[in-house]
Amino acid sequence: MPIYKSDIKLFASKVMTDESDGGGEMTGNEIISGEHNSIFPDVSDLDRAYGVVNIRSVHAAVKSALAETYFGATVGVLKQPDDPNVSITLMSQNSPYVMRDESRNVIESYLARGVKWQGELMYDQLKGSRSIRLIQRIGIKLPVSGEVLVATDKQTGNEQFVKIVNVQSALQSFSYPGVPDFTRRVVTCEISEPLRYTFKGVEPSPYDPISSNSACYETMVADAAKYYSVKPLREDAQFAANEVTVPSVYNQLVPSALIETAHVNKPIVDTMEITIKSNSAGTRSVLAPVSLESQLLQVTKENQGYVYTQTLVPTPSLGTVIVSYMVQGKWYELRDRGDGVLEGFDESYGTGQLDEFGNIAITLGALPDVDSPILYQWANTSITTRLITDIAADAGFNVNLPSYPQADTLTITWDDKMATVSNNIISGDAAGVVRGRKVSLIPNALPPVGTAYQFDWTNKANNNSYNLPLNPSNNKLTFTLDGSTDISPNSVEINYPVSPAGYLVTDGRENFQDEFIQVHIIDDGSGNLTYNGNAVGTIDYQTRECVINTGFNVEAIAIEWTKNRLSFYGQDTYKRTKLTTVTVMGEIIALPHHINIAYTNINIGSEVGTHIETPVSINVNIQTGGFNVMASSLEFILAGLTYTTIGNTLYAGNSSRNN
Repeated sequence: MPIYKSDIKLFASKVMTDESDGGGEMTGNEIISGEHNSIFPDVSDLDRAYGVVNIRSVHAAVKSALAETYFGATVGVLKQPDDPNVSITLMSQNSPYVMRDESRNVIESYLARGVKWQGELMYDQLKGSRSIRLIQRIGIKLPVSGEVLVATDKQTGNEQFVKIVNVQSALQSFSYPGVPDFTRRVVTCEISEPLRYTFKGVEPSPYDPISSNSACYETMVADAAKYYSVKPLREDAQFAANEVTVPSVYNQLVPSALIETAHVNKPIVDTMEITIKSNSAGTRSVLAPVSLESQLLQVTKENQGYVYTQTLVPTPSLGTVIVSYMVQGKWYELRDRGDGVLEGFDESYGTGQLDEFGNIAITLGALPDVDSPILYQWANTSITTRLITDIAADAGFNVNLPSYPQADTLTITWDDKMATVSNNIISGDAAGVVRGRKVSLIPNALPPVGTAYQFDWTNKANNNSYNLPLNPSNNKLTFTLDGSTDISPNSVEINYPVSPAGYLVTDGRENFQDEFIQVHIIDDGSGNLTYNGNAVGTIDYQTRECVINTGFNVEAIAIEWTKNRLSFYGQDTYKRTKLTTVTVMGEIIALPHHINIAYTNINIGSEVGTHIETPVSINVNIQTGGFNVMASSLEFILAGLTYTTIGNTLYAGNSSRNN
């Protein structure tokens, strides 16, 4: 029997993600025809805004029990995506083990470094700059818009392919000791993306030396792969025709490879390097996030002119302001040089001034185009980085005992140390609290690793669970504990959830981090039920009746939100800026929630409990005042050992292997 079309199947590679280890050998996971997201994920809003390249490796194989000859198969794209901004392209690596990074390198290798450019980089070309300057002899050809050059650092090996989007040149006269003035052509090339490295160039010289630090090269096409896709016909094809007409034989591989579009009023996340010095860990650098802001002024027939004033809110940091404007279809920039003065690459671009309150006045070098924008971009000084020292912290661990202890009977011993409990508070050689079966212990001094802690206590006689009634009456919750004898004072513990008053979710923004907060209520021995030392209800030890207020103060973590300057589809967007512990009203809501109650009856004996715990890890609680901790910036000393963070991983000592 022949091999049927249904016998030829597609199978997933080992890792179907866009991580560096994506791809790999074929697995037995069949890609089912018509199954949604079997190869690619959905296009998210972020991907739609910023663009994304998804690369997946799939394998074709014949799954047939027969020994028929397989003559091959054809793989192709039969239908374009409905979304015109999405492109599907096939390529073959002819390797069953190809990884995603290898495929990416092939795609990026469509250009190769060619001959050296007949000129040199002039002065230092700084990292982050969107232009490069070349110096060359008169008569040497100029680079043209759309051309790609390669900037190379001979010392470090760093290189970057730069695409030129605009070229300006001028003849300039230079002086050199011992020789007459000489003239060279200075070429300013605007590039499509910022420089990722700093390239050291040469100073003008009549001898035109070759730089020992950097070089600039031409490029040549060196496509390392063939691509396959599908295009609609521009006109109907004739039967048996050898040629067809399509709108274009090109397909887009990388987002924004052809068109550069400015998005205004959009927060952009960038980073800046900060150096931290300490006596214990020396000097290290961390990358701090910086939030950028933008503001748009539309040029109309009525406001077209040379001078414009604006107030930038929030106030910019000095050295961060960029003003872009368009003249006859070309963009020009003025940049803040760090002292409040704005200038361009040339004096003809214009100038400007910025004061400490965010007021900015610019004078443009030419009349801007009508219906074009003047774009202001700057770093937001309200996003600050604070160095915090002497942070309050504690180190301990949690233990869940096998039964409910009468809190004041609990003792904890280790080595020659001991801690006792009074009113659920641990004191002695350790601090902490007892809540039901959970013990949170913070030793005053951490013992060596492997130390065993012994817990001894007397069990409570009763451990029961109840469901809260649906409708508490008169702002109180009333229930009666099981049993027939009096309840022993200082023995009652009640645990149940309350909701912070004002917990609302509006447009995806909640006011508090937790919708429910678990409260731990105890009796004080005098008939009061207390929470954090405050009376929230009463208990009658003889009738066993408990009355709890439906509202009382609790601690909750409040979320502060800041409105973004960008709106999507007319909807305001927000970002979390700070978490703060606040005191709010906790409410028992009218829902059946589980409640745990433990207590001891008078004249009823209780068993003695014991438990030994050897913690394998400890919890270090660092109080940062509600501020987020920057990755790689945390450092502390615990039990004589210095701990530092690299990324989000904690390391002990100086070796990165001791995590």
